[in-house]
Amino acid sequence: MNTAPVDHFKNFIAEMRAHSEFKHHADKLEHALAHDDLIADTNSDMAAVFHGIGWIVKQPRRLEEKIEQIGRLFEVKGKVRIASMRDFTGWK
Repeated sequence: MNTAPVDHFKNFIAEMRAHSEFKHHADKLEHALAHDDLIADTNSDMAAVFHGIGWIVKQPRRLEEKIEQIGRLFEVKGKVRIASMRDFTGWK
């Protein structure tokens, strides 16, 4: 069983809990990610979004940058294919 993505999400949520500005949002985001993970098991579009979020949280960036990019990802409307998360985020 591969638990690496789960570990990355747990680390990200722990980082949020440790941050004075974002700690109050950590539980809500944790529950939302768990919900999205369940949907992603049967929905390929959500699986792609969830994969993108996973990529973002694994990057060696400041928490604020990660949260900003996750927000941008959720702002994308309709059926969109993001060919490169590096290009989408601008993180080269």
